Formats: sequence, structure tokens, C-alpha cells
Amino acid sequence: MTGCATKHMSKDLRKDFTNCFEGKSTNIRSLIDIDGYYIMYDLEGYYYGFKNEFEDTLDINMIFYEDGTLFYNFFSRFDYPKDIPGFLKKMTQNGDKDPFYFGFYWGVYRIDGDTIKAQYINHARGMAPWDAREEWFKVVNRNTLTCIYAKMLGEKMTEVAIVNYKKAISRYTAARFVPLEVIPPPNCWLKKEEWFWCKNRK
Repeated sequence: MTGCATKHMSKDLRKDFTNCFEGKSTNIRSLIDIDGYYIMYDLEGYYYGFKNEFEDTLDINMIFYEDGTLFYNFFSRFDYPKDIPGFLKKMTQNGDKDPFYFGFYWGVYRIDGDTIKAQYINHARGMAPWDAREEWFKVVNRNTLTCIYAKMLGEKMTEVAIVNYKKAISRYTAARFVPLEVIPPPNCWLKKEEWFWCKNRK
């Protein structure tokens, strides 16, 4: 028999999650195109599924919203990774009750010159341990980004972990913009958390 139990957010993770949500426009449109999603590839191969099938790259998809939120590393659960536009259109039609809004990684970014500094977190609506990361994306042009930095949040980074994260981002291709006709609104579960809002930070 298996099950899940809620794990409370640790003090270390709360301390490391320094970005916060202001609820207003970040003016990101002046920097990059956002009416769509960005896709980059991790060039390390991986195995998946019951048949142990192999892929030589891993797709990483991202949506940057104008209000400062970020939707990171999402995929279609039914036909990964073939039809991302169709998947996002269906999630929009399903509304706020869809798992889209409490699964995957959601977060918040801030803009520092030509770099987008994003922090994102997954908690699966209280049913799984917290898992949070930070990544920095340098703007190459209006529809191209490169990942230049990554780290874990909420736990001390060992020397081995630091080396592994550097290796990981060295395998990432540039993130390229893909336009969309339909983009689901950023009605994620994080906006219901008091600690996520800048106005509630001490």
C-alpha cells in the first residue's frame, strides 16, 4: 500500500525563495516575445515508460507571463511531447480545476538587466515534498534565451551538486520562442499562498 503525506515548507526553502509576486506588469514584453512558450532541449538521453523507451533529448518548455509568474517544464500527459499547443488549449478550456494549475512547476521571475532570474517550485497541491530551483536566462534576442545559471533552493549545495548543475546547463540548447494562439491564464496555486506575495514579506 502506498500513499502521500503533506510536507510543510521548510524555513531554508522559504529563505532561499527570494523572488516574490507583486501582482503587476513586469514589462517583460519590452524585452522578449511572450505570446507563446519557449522550448529548450537537454541533450542528455533518458529512458521512460514501461517498455524502457529511449529519447536522446528532453524537452523543457516555459511560459513567461506578464504578471511575473512562470510556468516551467510542462508537457502533455497524453502525447508528450508532440502537441503542446493542443495540450495548452485543452487546459484553458478545462478551467482552473484542471491539474495544470496545481501540478508541474510554477514560479516567479525578476528582470535584472538582460537576464531573467526565475525561481520555481513544485508541491503538487500539498501532496508531495517541496522541490524548488532557480535558473537564470540571458536574453540573446526577442525570441532566444540561454540558461547561464542554476541551483537548488532549500538545501545546501554540495561541491558535487554545484558541478552537476554546471554540467546540466552546459547540455541545454538555447531556448527558442514558439508562438501560440491560446495561452492558459496564470491562475496557479502559488497565488493562494501568502508567502508568495511581496506585500506579505517581512
